[in-house]
Amino acid sequence: GASGQVIRVRNPGSRREMRGKVINDQTVQIQM
Repeated sequence: GASGQVIRVRNPGSRREMRGKVINDQTVQIQM
């Protein structure tokens, strides 16, 4: 996604969906 975009990230271990903000190409900041 684009920088600053908020995306949903699925955790395959716990099967939960979290929201993350794209910082750059390699980094997504998870918002709890």
